[in-house]
Amino acid sequence: MPGSQELLVIALVALFVLGPERLPEVARAAAKLLTRIRNYGVTASKELRGVADLGDIEREITDLRRELDRTRSDLRRAMRETVASSPSRQATHDAPDDAGTTAGATSEVAADDATDAPDGRA
Repeated sequence: MPGSQELLVIALVALFVLGPERLPEVARAAAKLLTRIRNYGVTASKELRGVADLGDIEREITDLRRELDRTRSDLRRAMRETVASSPSRQATHDAPDDAGTTAGATSEVAADDATDAPDGRA
Protein backbone atom coordinates (compact mmCIF):
# COMPACT_ATOMS: atom_id res chain seq x y z
CA MET A 1 0.00 0.00 0.00
CA PRO A 2 1.53 3.34 -1.00
CA GLY A 3 2.31 5.87 1.72
CA SER A 4 1.37 9.53 1.82
CA GLN A 5 4.47 10.66 -0.12
CA GLU A 6 3.79 8.21 -2.94
CA LEU A 7 0.14 9.31 -3.15
CA LEU A 8 1.24 12.97 -3.32
CA VAL A 9 3.61 12.20 -6.19
CA ILE A 10 0.89 10.25 -8.04
CA ALA A 11 -1.58 13.14 -7.54
CA LEU A 12 0.92 15.70 -8.88
CA VAL A 13 1.76 13.57 -11.93
CA ALA A 14 -1.97 13.05 -12.60
CA LEU A 15 -2.57 16.81 -12.29
CA PHE A 16 0.16 17.56 -14.84
CA VAL A 17 -0.87 14.80 -17.25
CA LEU A 18 -4.66 15.22 -17.09
CA GLY A 19 -4.96 18.89 -16.24
CA PRO A 20 -7.17 20.48 -13.60
CA GLU A 21 -10.34 20.11 -15.72
CA ARG A 22 -10.23 16.32 -16.21
CA LEU A 23 -8.65 15.31 -12.88
CA PRO A 24 -11.90 15.34 -10.81
CA GLU A 25 -13.71 13.35 -13.50
CA VAL A 26 -10.96 10.72 -13.65
CA ALA A 27 -10.79 10.59 -9.84
CA ARG A 28 -14.55 9.88 -9.65
CA ALA A 29 -14.26 7.17 -12.32
CA ALA A 30 -11.33 5.61 -10.46
CA ALA A 31 -13.29 5.69 -7.18
CA LYS A 32 -16.25 3.97 -8.87
CA LEU A 33 -13.93 1.36 -10.35
CA LEU A 34 -12.34 0.67 -6.97
CA THR A 35 -15.79 0.37 -5.37
CA ARG A 36 -16.85 -2.15 -8.03
CA ILE A 37 -13.66 -4.14 -7.54
CA ARG A 38 -14.18 -4.18 -3.78
CA ASN A 39 -17.82 -5.31 -4.21
CA TYR A 40 -16.74 -8.08 -6.56
CA GLY A 41 -14.18 -9.17 -3.99
CA VAL A 42 -16.79 -9.27 -1.23
CA THR A 43 -19.19 -11.22 -3.45
CA ALA A 44 -16.49 -13.68 -4.47
CA SER A 45 -15.41 -14.25 -0.88
CA LYS A 46 -19.04 -14.91 0.15
CA GLU A 47 -19.40 -17.43 -2.67
CA LEU A 48 -16.15 -19.13 -1.69
CA ARG A 49 -17.31 -19.35 1.92
CA GLY A 50 -20.55 -20.88 0.66
CA VAL A 51 -18.63 -23.45 -1.37
CA ALA A 52 -16.48 -24.25 1.67
CA ASP A 53 -19.64 -24.72 3.73
CA LEU A 54 -20.94 -27.13 1.09
CA GLY A 55 -17.74 -29.12 1.40
CA ASP A 56 -18.27 -29.35 5.16
CA ILE A 57 -21.85 -30.49 4.63
CA GLU A 58 -20.73 -33.11 2.10
CA ARG A 59 -18.16 -34.44 4.59
CA GLU A 60 -20.82 -34.63 7.31
CA ILE A 61 -23.17 -36.49 4.97
CA THR A 62 -20.39 -38.93 4.07
CA ASP A 63 -19.65 -39.51 7.75
CA LEU A 64 -23.33 -40.06 8.49
CA ARG A 65 -23.61 -42.55 5.62
CA ARG A 66 -20.63 -44.49 6.97
CA GLU A 67 -22.19 -44.57 10.43
CA LEU A 68 -25.50 -45.71 8.94
CA ASP A 69 -23.73 -48.50 7.02
CA ARG A 70 -21.96 -49.62 10.21
CA THR A 71 -25.22 -49.62 12.12
CA ARG A 72 -26.97 -51.51 9.34
CA SER A 73 -24.26 -54.18 9.29
CA ASP A 74 -24.37 -54.46 13.09
CA LEU A 75 -28.13 -54.96 12.96
CA ARG A 76 -27.82 -57.59 10.24
CA ARG A 77 -25.17 -59.40 12.24
CA ALA A 78 -27.40 -59.33 15.31
CA MET A 79 -30.33 -60.62 13.24
CA ARG A 80 -28.21 -63.46 11.88
CA GLU A 81 -27.08 -64.40 15.36
CA THR A 82 -30.64 -64.25 16.68
CA VAL A 83 -31.99 -66.33 13.81
CA ALA A 84 -29.13 -68.82 14.13
CA SER A 85 -29.58 -69.19 17.88
CA SER A 86 -33.38 -69.38 17.77
CA PRO A 87 -34.54 -72.73 19.33
CA SER A 88 -37.20 -73.34 16.66
CA ARG A 89 -34.67 -72.78 13.86
CA GLN A 90 -32.11 -75.07 15.46
CA ALA A 91 -34.61 -77.90 15.87
CA THR A 92 -35.73 -77.83 12.23
CA HIS A 93 -32.45 -76.83 10.58
CA ASP A 94 -29.71 -78.54 12.58
CA ALA A 95 -28.38 -80.57 9.68
CA PRO A 96 -25.99 -78.58 7.50
CA ASP A 97 -26.42 -78.69 3.73
CA ASP A 98 -23.65 -79.65 1.31
CA ALA A 99 -21.88 -76.29 1.74
CA GLY A 100 -21.78 -76.72 5.52
CA THR A 101 -24.25 -73.92 6.36
CA THR A 102 -27.64 -74.06 7.95
CA ALA A 103 -29.95 -73.83 4.94
CA GLY A 104 -32.93 -71.81 6.20
CA ALA A 105 -31.27 -69.06 8.26
CA THR A 106 -28.47 -68.33 5.83
CA SER A 107 -30.64 -68.10 2.73
CA GLU A 108 -33.17 -65.78 4.44
CA VAL A 109 -30.48 -63.37 5.63
CA ALA A 110 -28.72 -63.47 2.25
CA ALA A 111 -32.01 -62.62 0.51
CA ASP A 112 -32.52 -59.74 2.96
CA ASP A 113 -28.99 -58.45 2.29
CA ALA A 114 -29.55 -58.52 -1.47
CA THR A 115 -32.72 -56.41 -1.28
CA ASP A 116 -31.05 -53.80 0.96
CA ALA A 117 -28.26 -53.05 -1.50
CA PRO A 118 -27.50 -49.28 -1.60
CA ASP A 119 -28.05 -49.01 -5.34
CA GLY A 120 -31.39 -50.83 -5.19
CA ARG A 121 -30.17 -53.81 -7.24
CA ALA A 122 -30.23 -57.37 -6.01
